This record gives sequence, C-alpha cells and structure tokens, in this order.
Amino acid sequence: MSKQTIWNYFKRHTQLSDEAIAGIMGNFEAESNNESCRVQGDFTADRRTSREYAQKVNSGAISPQQWQSDARGFGLAQWTYFSRKANLLSTAQSYGTGIEDETTQIRFFLAEMQTEFVSTWRALLNDPTILEAARLVCVNYERPAVNNVAARADCGQTIYNQFHGKDVEPEPDPDPAPEPKDDLLREWIGYEQAEADRHLAKAAELKARLKT
Repeated sequence: MSKQTIWNYFKRHTQLSDEAIAGIMGNFEAESNNESCRVQGDFTADRRTSREYAQKVNSGAISPQQWQSDARGFGLAQWTYFSRKANLLSTAQSYGTGIEDETTQIRFFLAEMQTEFVSTWRALLNDPTILEAARLVCVNYERPAVNNVAARADCGQTIYNQFHGKDVEPEPDPDPAPEPKDDLLREWIGYEQAEADRHLAKAAELKARLKT
C-alpha cells in the first residue's frame, strides 16, 4: 500500500480537509513512515521482521495476551497500549483481515477518534491548519514521550505538497471489507467493563490484606 491510498481513503470516506489529513498523516509518518505493517524496532529494508511478527499474531503463534502485553508499537500509529492493541486485533478479526491490513487500521483509527477522542475529532473536522492538526493528533491521540509537533507538522506539509490539488486516485481502493460481525463500540464497552471489574477485584483483595 502507499501514502496515496491512505490519502485517498481519508478523502473518500471522511469530511476532513486536506490540511487535517496532512496533519494526521504527518503523525503516521513520524510513527511508522505511513507503513501499516511496521513493528517498533524493525529497520530491515524489506520489513521482514514486521511481516513475520504480524503473521504470528494473526495465526495465534503469538497469543492475544502476548500481543497485548509485549509493549511493541505496531502499525500506522504504532499502537502500543495493551487495550488499544486488543481492540485493533478484535477489529481485524471482525473484518476478517490481518492486523497489518491498511484499510482496517484506518477504520480502527477513525473508530477510536469518533468514540474515544471525540473532542479531538471535532477539532479535526473544524478546518485546522496542518500544524494544529498535527498537534491535536500528537498531543491527544499519539501521546509520545516527546511531543515533537513541529517535526510531525513538517512531515504533514510534505505530504500536503505531494497530494493537495492533484489527481491522486488512479488506483482504486481495495474492495470494502465486510461489516464487523459485532458492533465495535459494544465490544470496547464490554472489554473496558471487564477491565474495570478486574481492577475492582484487585482493590478488594488488597483491602482484605490490610485488614489481616
């Protein structure tokens, strides 16, 4: 896949301005070079390590628990936090794709934005500059150890210059994936509720220890 197909997807399926798309993709560029099959630390020329990693996760050779807890960023946004990786895997399984699938990852990004980062999504829809869009995604969504907003905005400007106002749709999007078997938001709510219950049980256990 390519930056062009990512740009095309946002243009075709959202109401985001070119500046907002560029700010988002500038973050993806800083995180993964806009590569959906990219695991943290893979600098092999052919991304062999990333492809092998994704195949093991998809096949179950790397269990869902291992995938969630290995603290290795993966994909366009380099998702790292365990619950977000769990949701990415669940999304891929619902669509019948692998975790490395570019369209699945963009849909996952949009689903997160529209359910978990609503205020950020609304701001992105409000015609921000490239710098502001890059800042919104960096600070609120990516939350890197170093908020290198200017560098991400520079990446976004380069992408904007490449695609804005040009015919960037010569290659068609792939056939749309089937709709998820279950509502994604309902799955997330169930997962988060299970996590909350687990933490409550742990707290009760610790309180019981204090009494003994």
